[in-house]
Amino acid sequence: MARTGFVMGAAAGLILLSATAWLASPLQGGETAGPVQSAGSAEKALTVTGIVIRDEQAVYAPEGEYTLALAAEGGRVAAGGAVIAAANTREGLMCAARDCARNDAGVARELARRAVYAAAAGREELAEPLAALYEPAVDEPYELAAAESSAVWCAHSDGLEYLSPDVLNEVDARTLHDMFSLEPVNSGAAGKLVSSNIWYFAAILPASQSALEGSEALLRFEDFEATARVSFAGGAESGERAVVFAVNEDLTRALDLRVCEAQVVMKAD
Repeated sequence: MARTGFVMGAAAGLILLSATAWLASPLQGGETAGPVQSAGSAEKALTVTGIVIRDEQAVYAPEGEYTLALAAEGGRVAAGGAVIAAANTREGLMCAARDCARNDAGVARELARRAVYAAAAGREELAEPLAALYEPAVDEPYELAAAESSAVWCAHSDGLEYLSPDVLNEVDARTLHDMFSLEPVNSGAAGKLVSSNIWYFAAILPASQSALEGSEALLRFEDFEATARVSFAGGAESGERAVVFAVNEDLTRALDLRVCEAQVVMKAD
């Protein structure tokens, strides 16, 4: 029997999608100024250091000799949905995979995805949870870690999930400098759940840079770019100011970002 603090919804019968249809679908510091080309015109971009803050919480696996992540990386988990299973036997872990997949089509799809990868990579052990769906209805004990509310799962934790968006209220440049020096901590968490699609990039800009609250900007990170709005602009402090950008897109691409550089292009009002 499973023990979990949340009630799992029953969606029996939704185990796997059509293999053909499923396989056809995609798997899912200092400032410097310089011209950046966009849409055929030169834009003034500032390269700045900032910190990414999300509305997130660390997730710890239940106690058990064996553990299994059930949610897809970057996938949204429903309230009460299981993200990690733990058991003291492999049989218990397979029972968890079976029960959760029968009640959650998302888990079933993720196990199927891993089985496809296992076949391609020759890693038979990764396909075991999918095979468990067809095992006899034996019962071995297991425990689950589940989402309290709808959230996006990320199997990476830097121990800084306690930095909630609230820490950015009226933040100043000195505080941001302190936050930039924070080091990742191995807290033992198995991952994190991000409950809001909106995430924040808090950066230090030159005091001379115009950044009015509500104004739009383009943020260019190493691997992607996103449109943002200024949610807070602090006052000048020793030639610099704290500016917080709110972003409502590309959350899954920002899940692993923390202290990083980005190019900021303020858009004309």
